[in-house]
Amino acid sequence: MDELPELTRLSIAEKDLLICERWSLVGHLTDQAARLQTKVVEWEARLAQNRRNLSKPPSLDGRNKPKPQSLRQTGAPPSCGQKGHPGHTLKKGAAPDRAETHRPPSHYDADGG
Repeated sequence: MDELPELTRLSIAEKDLLICERWSLVGHLTDQAARLQTKVVEWEARLAQNRRNLSKPPSLDGRNKPKPQSLRQTGAPPSCGQKGHPGHTLKKGAAPDRAETHRPPSHYDADGG
């Protein structure tokens, strides 16, 4: 862009012409800036895509794979089930009143019968 001429030496018609030229240039540059901004937004959206937001296979993630995230809360022990359900553990009884053993069905007997 050329330098601004000495305005005191220009006639009113020359000043009007200069203003119109600059106004046109400003409009052109504004349109170009808007188009470039739109392209930047599109490119950023493309860069942010991965298999989690695209329904594509994981092999298309390349080296930009997101880290797996644990659903466990920080510092919380494993819940061993759904949230809100108490865990059930087997406990040995102090003095069991009976003991059961199970025999396999007869077709497993050693005599083949």
